[in-house]
Amino acid sequence: ARYGWGNVRVLTLDELADVPDHYRPDLAINVHSWNECSLDQIARWLQTLAALRVKWLFTVSHGQLETLRGTPRWRQKAYYSWDRGNPSFRPLIERDFFLVDEQSIGLSSHPHALWQRK
Repeated sequence: ARYGWGNVRVLTLDELADVPDHYRPDLAINVHSWNECSLDQIARWLQTLAALRVKWLFTVSHGQLETLRGTPRWRQKAYYSWDRGNPSFRPLIERDFFLVDEQSIGLSSHPHALWQRK
């Protein structure tokens, strides 16, 4: 599609594996699906982004924003995978990315986060 900011091409994870070496996406987006994946599946997704040197990651996870002593914090299983015990996948993201901003946007109370590659 063509928008005011340039060409936009939407690719699935499988399609990313087949992009030419000269093509490097700038941004990856994941909305809610990592809450329905295992940590291994999420790690493979992040490994693909690392191999492609994707600089930016935008995520939306399940959960709600609460403020504790003036600091926004997420609760209700935000960033939690489907593995037994619902371990958080946030440490997987934080291994390779810095958190730029995290907040709820619009009608949703889910954490919307922008990450930048370290």
